[in-house]
Amino acid sequence: MLVLSRKQGERVIIGDGIEVMVLGTQGKHVRLGFTAPAEVRIHRQEVADRIDKQEARERARLALSTTLSVSGNRKGQQGSCRDARDEAATA
Repeated sequence: MLVLSRKQGERVIIGDGIEVMVLGTQGKHVRLGFTAPAEVRIHRQEVADRIDKQEARERARLALSTTLSVSGNRKGQQGSCRDARDEAATA
């Protein structure tokens, strides 16, 4: 981990096109400004964690949906929702 000391108004450049600027401080709080290309996602840690959880739930939902449709379409077999959920849970 790189540790830097910066004063208000000073900047740090990360790679090509990502810039972090110290906007100010108030007590224990530091205000930072970020400039980055539109395709670079910038989130506070707690927001990134929430997004990751939502995306994982969506992937699980899609996997269950796919399992349900495949299970119900096997030739000569009849699938059930319970069987498909059990398969998705063990996958």
